[in-house]
Amino acid sequence: MALLQFLHDPVALTRVLGWVALGMFVSLLLLFILVVLQRIAVDQEARAELRIFAGFARALSEGMPVSALPVDPRERLHRRAIARAIAAHLHPDSERQLLAAPWFPQLLRHLQRDARHRHWGRRAAAYEALGQLSAHSLRHELVAAARREPHPHAHGTCLQAAARLCDGPEEALEIARLIGQRHVLSGSFNEGIFRSLIEAIAQHADAGQAAEQLQGLFNELESRPALLHDALLAAGKSGLATIVPALAGRYAAPGATLDVRIACTRALGGLAPAHPALVAALRDPDWQVQVSAARLVRDPQPATVATLGELLGSPHFHVRRNAALALHGLGEPGDAALRAALVGPDPFAQAVSRFALGAPEVHHA
Repeated sequence: MALLQFLHDPVALTRVLGWVALGMFVSLLLLFILVVLQRIAVDQEARAELRIFAGFARALSEGMPVSALPVDPRERLHRRAIARAIAAHLHPDSERQLLAAPWFPQLLRHLQRDARHRHWGRRAAAYEALGQLSAHSLRHELVAAARREPHPHAHGTCLQAAARLCDGPEEALEIARLIGQRHVLSGSFNEGIFRSLIEAIAQHADAGQAAEQLQGLFNELESRPALLHDALLAAGKSGLATIVPALAGRYAAPGATLDVRIACTRALGGLAPAHPALVAALRDPDWQVQVSAARLVRDPQPATVATLGELLGSPHFHVRRNAALALHGLGEPGDAALRAALVGPDPFAQAVSRFALGAPEVHHA
């Protein structure tokens, strides 16, 4: 009854609603102030870390030994700044100097503690720093942390650090099995991890062994096509000529899927643009592979020029266009094929050859 009387009393109801509106306004104001203060604190911390990093980086660039840097491992900003400075000024003697630094053991202990912090951001920062500091003695601990890390971003950062410290094909396979456990990680992030793994494999083996071990890595990823695609693209961006045989073998493998053949073609184009496997991809049964091969191949041999000339008449525009540009990029042998197409019977080949040569369009009466 009292509630009904209250609801029918416009003065009292207006007063209560006014207090509710005031409370909401105050709450929003306090929230806004809290967000602003938090942003100020974050910006101040970032600027402080940047100042410390700049000091360490300047000292290293001037020739100061790593062991002489005034690092305080107890300070979180110092821990992050020294890791960034070492990564930015890495040289062959850095690891030896780090091991000799009096503050290095304490720095590792603090980073290990940070790696177990309840906040994922602190854990991710610690993983990244351990990778930047080349803490090889903790690589097995990083792999174990990656297995149990629940947060996707921290999980990926931990894998990246472990990949940087990878010490051979067995560890590379172990880390590769952990990639993809958090499906929100992007393909480009995975590519970075695979690139570190591939470089580690190439570093610890001769050319023949590296090709064999990379085939083992690709075989391990056979059941996960998206990750195999990322690994193949990472191989192409590694700049390591020793892995070309593994890529060529993967392209020619029986049952290779379209995505795998495209990825192999792109990778081979970045490493060996005149490789026979890339030339063979010009005759791939799928036009999407032909598009990639024609865009990347750089082989002036007569057989390759003839194959590119045949592609000028492809029913797919992008194949024709890439083949014409590839021919023009080969110099006189390619331009000769384009000029021959100009007077040939195929109107598609004529048009795209004219485009590649920059010749004026011919209008027939």
